[in-house]
Amino acid sequence: FQLGDINSSKRPNGVYFKNMQQTDLKYLDLNCREPRFQMTPLMIASLKGSKEIVLFLIKNGADIKFKDCKG
Repeated sequence: FQLGDINSSKRPNGVYFKNMQQTDLKYLDLNCREPRFQMTPLMIASLKGSKEIVLFLIKNGADIKFKDCKG
């Protein structure tokens, strides 16, 4: 999983998440940050309007209180 996976216009939203098993989640850091702006997958999914991915991330423990480099 990389931040680009949820940011691609070539793939339908959620294609990686639909087949994901609960055991796979323990290997993901849902609160990882990209280096330039310190954005998390949740922030990027929100920015892109990916409602299905936003809900998935929140449901599976993404922290909604994180802030990017601009606060």
